[in-house]
Amino acid sequence: MVKEQEAGHLSVAYTMDEVNAMFGIGGWRPLPMFVVEQASGKLRLISDAKLGEQNDWSSEEETIYT
Repeated sequence: MVKEQEAGHLSVAYTMDEVNAMFGIGGWRPLPMFVVEQASGKLRLISDAKLGEQNDWSSEEETIYT
């Protein structure tokens, strides 16, 4: 996570009180993250929008056929 923050891909971590002050109570949703180790040994940070229920509030405007 620190590497992603240093690269500018993630903000710093906030406390619940800080995000409540920014967005209001109930105006935000946490995004669970975890690390997966690939076969090469590289660690990959994964954001789980399904567990955080962000997927329930998103929609796709187009269909890609392959």
